[in-house]
Amino acid sequence: MLKESYKSNKSLIKTTVICCAIGAAAAIVLMAAFAMAVVLFQIDRSYAAPLATVSVALGCFVSSFTGGKKIGKKGYLFGLLNGGAVFIIITIIAFIVSGWSFSLNTVFHLVILVMASVAGGILGVNKTRNKK
Repeated sequence: MLKESYKSNKSLIKTTVICCAIGAAAAIVLMAAFAMAVVLFQIDRSYAAPLATVSVALGCFVSSFTGGKKIGKKGYLFGLLNGGAVFIIITIIAFIVSGWSFSLNTVFHLVILVMASVAGGILGVNKTRNKK
């Protein structure tokens, strides 16, 4: 079972929203740092897309780690749902903004985001267990 304080759906949804905001903030900070590095060190701009993917994956990891730590159980499930939700949001925005089509690269991004999120959720739950 989940920790006592997270048995209600309202509390679980609130925790999820807060953790997603933390993950988004981490991704934005990382994107800004990578963008600054690209400009300052005159790195080829072709690295921008992979660095953006890494930033979002690390943001998903942070979000799921925080959620797994707060919820206390089933971090893999929280991470799976979190990574899937982030992927869906990013994919919808990409479809709207650039008419982007579904490709093998899209599946690659799905795998990266979900793996990072699941790893974060599992490690977050295990971090909680080590403190007991």
